[in-house]
Amino acid sequence: MADFVVKTGQTARLFKATVTSTATGLAVDTTGATLNLLCEPVAGGATTTLALTLAADPTTGVLTRTFGASDLAAGRYRAIITGTLTGGGIAKWPDDGYITIDVQDNLA
Repeated sequence: MADFVVKTGQTARLFKATVTSTATGLAVDTTGATLNLLCEPVAGGATTTLALTLAADPTTGVLTRTFGASDLAAGRYRAIITGTLTGGGIAKWPDDGYITIDVQDNLA
């Protein structure tokens, strides 16, 4: 089962994730961070980078992305959140495994 499902051509589907510290279990302060969702087709192919939006209060660790009509082609993707935090540290979530995204064909 996928963690997130969207149809091709859908433009109002919101991806939402909260990034937390493995050490403390608390939300990561994303103030000043640049974070992306890297999506790799399970069947093989090029990785797509999608920019994520930080929450109005970045101390909550909440990230979102409203999917665009042509963000990803139909198929299953494994994804991670990655980017640069304030101070230059590189971060990747989840620490174990991947986020599974299914992009399903839209009915005509």
